[in-house]
Amino acid sequence: MTTFEVSEGQVRLVVHNHGSGAVIQICGELDAHSAPKLEDVGAALVAEGAFEISLDMSETSFLDSSALRAILTVRDVLQRSEGELFISRPSDAVRRLFTITGLDQELTIREAEQATDGATSPISRSTT
Repeated sequence: MTTFEVSEGQVRLVVHNHGSGAVIQICGELDAHSAPKLEDVGAALVAEGAFEISLDMSETSFLDSSALRAILTVRDVLQRSEGELFISRPSDAVRRLFTITGLDQELTIREAEQATDGATSPISRSTT
């Protein structure tokens, strides 16, 4: 497993790459300035062979429409590669926005983070 961080504006992305799967922990505000970085990281992970990506949004304090577009772009890139995107542990602000926009019906949301191999990831020790 490899771990790296990317900071852009008011957001920090902590990436735990498990080979065929990855967890991206989004800490802070994902907005028009920082959303392209999420798209870049997601596309790079897919290019490296990831087919399951989980966005840990437990520490995400704000999303705007650019962030929603970036999340859907990562989902679409994964789906073209027969992969899947998961949202895990969304903060109250994220959950509220997903509900208002109807994305809670379009995205797979998990209350706990689970690695793609069935083991719990380093982000949380609870399982789904």
